Amino acid sequence: MTKLPNRSLITDRIKLSIEQSRQHHFRAAVLLIDLDRYKHNQ
Repeated sequence: MTKLPNRSLITDRIKLSIEQSRQHHFRAAVLLIDLDRYKHNQ
């Protein structure tokens, strides 16, 4: 519908990024904003 990645794809990508950051001794950060009820609060 919106062509945005679904939650399971995002979860897999986050896990992969965290693992890669650990292997290469980089820091990683994740900001998740849940917009499910955004329209209802306006």
